[in-house]
Amino acid sequence: MISALDTITGPRELPGANLLNLLIVDDERAVREGCREAAQSAGFNTFVADSAEHAYKVLDSQNIDIVLLDLKLPGGSGLEALATIKGRRPNAVVTIITGYATVPSAVQAMKMGAFDYISKPFTLDELRVMLERAIGNGEALPHHRQGGAEHSPRAHHGRKRHWQRAGGALHPLLRALS
Repeated sequence: MISALDTITGPRELPGANLLNLLIVDDERAVREGCREAAQSAGFNTFVADSAEHAYKVLDSQNIDIVLLDLKLPGGSGLEALATIKGRRPNAVVTIITGYATVPSAVQAMKMGAFDYISKPFTLDELRVMLERAIGNGEALPHHRQGGAEHSPRAHHGRKRHWQRAGGALHPLLRALS
């Protein structure tokens, strides 16, 4: 089992992606591993956590830019974790991922600072769009990613081609999400 502090770095094929640290917080191993593998193949530095407590340890030791956060976690709610994450990393782009989507929880998450709210199961394309939107949220990511080469049309086309290649070799666990 991969611990919360395991660092998994992927190929550096996306311009600037090696500068982005992604934390995936989900108690379902299939979701964690599928998202990790897809993001890693796109060049993100990825970290995983199976609980809010593990996520806090990662946040204490790493400069996390983007968080995919499950709404239902052992020992607490994702909304409680969202508040703690935003308190520790106010500029982190947090997307709630949940199999228990409701309008009230979505509204509450957005009011608490979530950038996006996505229902499970989701496809590789939906994950790609989710991460592309997070990257495009320049105000939340460090200044060296704002308006840089990674936002050029050429870089966007390169990311699209890379995601298409990643989809062909996608781990069977992520296929289970769709």
